[in-house]
Amino acid sequence: MQYKIFTLPVKGDDNNSIQNEMNAFIRSNKVFRTVRRFVPNGDDSLWCFCVEYIESANGESNGSSKFSRKIDYMEELPEEEFKKFSILRECRKILADERSVPAYTVFLDSQLAELSKKDLKAIDKAVLLKVNNYGEKKFEKYGIRFLELLSLKLQDLESLATQSSEDGQHIVPQQVNQEKSGIMQ
Repeated sequence: MQYKIFTLPVKGDDNNSIQNEMNAFIRSNKVFRTVRRFVPNGDDSLWCFCVEYIESANGESNGSSKFSRKIDYMEELPEEEFKKFSILRECRKILADERSVPAYTVFLDSQLAELSKKDLKAIDKAVLLKVNNYGEKKFEKYGIRFLELLSLKLQDLESLATQSSEDGQHIVPQQVNQEKSGIMQ
Protein backbone atom coordinates (compact mmCIF):
# COMPACT_ATOMS: atom_id res chain seq x y z
CA MET A 1 0.00 0.00 0.00
CA GLN A 2 1.09 3.53 -0.71
CA TYR A 3 -0.06 6.81 0.82
CA LYS A 4 -0.46 10.24 -0.70
CA ILE A 5 -1.42 13.26 1.38
CA PHE A 6 -3.18 16.32 0.03
CA THR A 7 -3.70 19.52 1.99
CA LEU A 8 -6.39 21.87 0.83
CA PRO A 9 -6.41 25.32 2.46
CA VAL A 10 -9.87 26.68 3.19
CA LYS A 11 -8.77 30.06 1.86
CA GLY A 12 -6.44 30.41 -1.07
CA ASP A 13 -6.14 31.01 -4.77
CA ASP A 14 -4.79 27.59 -5.75
CA ASN A 15 -7.64 25.51 -4.21
CA ASN A 16 -8.96 24.53 -7.64
CA SER A 17 -5.57 23.29 -8.83
CA ILE A 18 -5.11 21.21 -5.64
CA GLN A 19 -8.64 19.82 -5.96
CA ASN A 20 -8.05 18.98 -9.61
CA GLU A 21 -4.74 17.29 -8.79
CA MET A 22 -6.34 15.23 -6.02
CA ASN A 23 -9.35 14.25 -8.14
CA ALA A 24 -7.11 13.25 -11.06
CA PHE A 25 -4.95 11.18 -8.70
CA ILE A 26 -7.98 9.39 -7.23
CA ARG A 27 -9.43 8.70 -10.69
CA SER A 28 -6.15 7.26 -11.96
CA ASN A 29 -5.31 4.95 -9.03
CA LYS A 30 -6.87 1.99 -7.28
CA VAL A 31 -7.87 3.70 -4.04
CA PHE A 32 -8.13 1.47 -0.99
CA ARG A 33 -9.24 4.10 1.51
CA THR A 34 -9.43 7.88 1.93
CA VAL A 35 -9.35 9.63 5.30
CA ARG A 36 -10.15 13.33 5.59
CA ARG A 37 -9.64 15.63 8.56
CA PHE A 38 -10.41 19.29 9.08
CA VAL A 39 -7.58 21.20 10.77
CA PRO A 40 -8.98 24.39 12.35
CA ASN A 41 -6.42 27.18 12.54
CA GLY A 42 -8.23 30.47 11.91
CA ASP A 43 -7.35 31.90 8.49
CA ASP A 44 -4.88 29.05 7.97
CA SER A 45 -7.51 26.29 8.42
CA LEU A 46 -7.25 23.42 5.99
CA TRP A 47 -8.56 20.02 4.97
CA CYS A 48 -6.10 17.15 5.01
CA PHE A 49 -6.76 14.07 2.87
CA CYS A 50 -4.78 10.86 3.23
CA VAL A 51 -5.28 8.56 0.26
CA GLU A 52 -4.24 4.92 0.68
CA TYR A 53 -3.82 3.31 -2.72
CA ILE A 54 -2.39 0.27 -4.46
CA GLU A 55 0.67 0.77 -6.60
CA SER A 56 1.01 -1.22 -9.80
CA ALA A 57 3.59 -4.02 -10.08
CA ASN A 58 6.09 -1.88 -12.00
CA GLY A 59 6.13 0.71 -9.20
CA GLU A 60 4.21 3.37 -11.09
CA SER A 61 0.71 4.44 -10.22
CA ASN A 62 -1.96 2.97 -12.39
CA GLY A 63 -3.04 5.72 -14.77
CA SER A 64 -5.38 3.83 -17.06
CA SER A 65 -8.53 3.43 -15.02
CA LYS A 66 -9.68 3.20 -11.44
CA PHE A 67 -11.07 -0.27 -12.13
CA SER A 68 -8.42 -1.57 -14.54
CA ARG A 69 -6.96 -4.27 -12.31
CA LYS A 70 -8.29 -6.46 -9.57
CA ILE A 71 -6.51 -6.31 -6.24
CA ASP A 72 -4.91 -9.56 -5.09
CA TYR A 73 -5.51 -9.25 -1.36
CA MET A 74 -3.40 -12.33 -0.69
CA GLU A 75 -0.41 -10.35 -1.96
CA GLU A 76 -1.44 -6.98 -0.57
CA LEU A 77 -2.42 -7.92 2.98
CA PRO A 78 -0.09 -9.27 5.67
CA GLU A 79 -0.62 -13.01 6.29
CA GLU A 80 -2.65 -12.59 9.52
CA GLU A 81 -4.90 -9.95 7.95
CA PHE A 82 -5.44 -12.17 4.91
CA LYS A 83 -6.55 -15.04 7.16
CA LYS A 84 -9.12 -12.73 8.75
CA PHE A 85 -10.07 -11.39 5.31
CA SER A 86 -10.76 -14.98 4.17
CA ILE A 87 -13.00 -15.63 7.18
CA LEU A 88 -14.92 -12.41 6.53
CA ARG A 89 -15.21 -13.29 2.84
CA GLU A 90 -16.69 -16.71 3.70
CA CYS A 91 -19.33 -15.05 5.91
CA ARG A 92 -20.12 -12.56 3.16
CA LYS A 93 -20.55 -15.37 0.61
CA ILE A 94 -22.93 -17.31 2.86
CA LEU A 95 -25.03 -14.18 3.45
CA ALA A 96 -25.02 -13.24 -0.25
CA ASP A 97 -26.13 -16.76 -1.16
CA GLU A 98 -28.89 -16.66 1.48
CA ARG A 99 -30.20 -13.36 0.09
CA SER A 100 -29.56 -14.24 -3.58
CA VAL A 101 -27.52 -11.08 -4.11
CA PRO A 102 -24.00 -10.54 -5.46
CA ALA A 103 -21.37 -10.68 -2.70
CA TYR A 104 -20.26 -7.10 -3.37
CA THR A 105 -23.68 -5.80 -2.31
CA VAL A 106 -23.07 -7.14 1.21
CA PHE A 107 -19.48 -5.86 1.49
CA LEU A 108 -16.88 -4.75 -1.01
CA ASP A 109 -13.52 -6.50 -0.86
CA SER A 110 -11.95 -3.20 0.20
CA GLN A 111 -14.39 -3.02 3.13
CA LEU A 112 -13.50 -6.57 4.18
CA ALA A 113 -9.82 -5.66 3.93
CA GLU A 114 -10.49 -2.70 6.21
CA LEU A 115 -12.26 -5.00 8.70
CA SER A 116 -9.42 -7.53 8.54
CA LYS A 117 -7.23 -5.02 10.37
CA LYS A 118 -9.51 -5.41 13.41
CA ASP A 119 -9.83 -8.15 16.01
CA LEU A 120 -12.64 -10.28 14.55
CA LYS A 121 -14.12 -10.94 18.00
CA ALA A 122 -14.44 -7.19 18.55
CA ILE A 123 -16.42 -6.50 15.36
CA ASP A 124 -19.85 -5.18 16.23
CA LYS A 125 -22.37 -2.67 14.89
CA ALA A 126 -20.20 0.31 15.86
CA VAL A 127 -17.18 -1.14 14.05
CA LEU A 128 -19.21 -1.93 10.93
CA LEU A 129 -20.67 1.57 10.83
CA LYS A 130 -17.14 3.02 10.83
CA VAL A 131 -16.26 1.09 7.68
CA ASN A 132 -15.91 3.35 4.66
CA ASN A 133 -19.30 3.63 2.83
CA TYR A 134 -21.14 1.21 5.14
CA GLY A 135 -24.13 2.97 6.64
CA GLU A 136 -27.11 2.33 8.85
CA LYS A 137 -29.35 1.10 5.99
CA LYS A 138 -26.80 -1.44 4.83
CA PHE A 139 -26.27 -2.55 8.42
CA GLU A 140 -30.02 -3.08 8.87
CA LYS A 141 -30.18 -5.05 5.64
CA TYR A 142 -27.06 -7.22 6.05
CA GLY A 143 -25.10 -6.30 9.18
CA ILE A 144 -27.05 -8.16 11.85
CA ARG A 145 -26.97 -11.46 9.95
CA PHE A 146 -23.32 -10.90 9.01
CA LEU A 147 -22.40 -10.52 12.69
CA GLU A 148 -24.32 -13.74 13.48
CA LEU A 149 -22.46 -15.62 10.74
CA LEU A 150 -19.12 -14.23 11.90
CA SER A 151 -19.83 -15.27 15.49
CA LEU A 152 -20.75 -18.80 14.36
CA LYS A 153 -17.64 -19.02 12.19
CA LEU A 154 -15.39 -17.92 15.05
CA GLN A 155 -17.04 -20.46 17.38
CA ASP A 156 -16.45 -23.20 14.79
CA LEU A 157 -12.79 -22.23 14.49
CA GLU A 158 -12.39 -22.14 18.26
CA SER A 159 -13.99 -25.56 18.75
CA LEU A 160 -11.85 -27.04 15.98
CA ALA A 161 -8.71 -25.57 17.50
CA THR A 162 -9.67 -26.96 20.92
CA GLN A 163 -10.50 -30.36 19.45
CA SER A 164 -7.32 -30.53 17.38
CA SER A 165 -5.10 -29.54 20.32
CA GLU A 166 -6.70 -32.29 22.41
CA ASP A 167 -6.12 -34.78 19.58
CA GLY A 168 -2.59 -33.50 18.98
CA GLN A 169 -3.49 -32.46 15.43
CA HIS A 170 -3.02 -29.12 13.75
CA ILE A 171 -5.95 -27.90 11.64
CA VAL A 172 -5.75 -24.68 9.66
CA PRO A 173 -8.85 -22.42 9.34
CA GLN A 174 -9.33 -23.18 5.62
CA GLN A 175 -10.07 -26.80 6.55
CA VAL A 176 -13.17 -25.90 8.57
CA ASN A 177 -15.52 -25.63 5.59
CA GLN A 178 -13.92 -28.61 3.86
CA GLU A 179 -14.48 -30.80 6.92
CA LYS A 180 -18.09 -29.67 7.29
CA SER A 181 -18.84 -30.34 3.64
CA GLY A 182 -17.19 -33.77 3.73
CA ILE A 183 -14.34 -32.85 1.36
CA MET A 184 -11.63 -33.85 3.83
CA GLN A 185 -10.51 -37.45 3.57
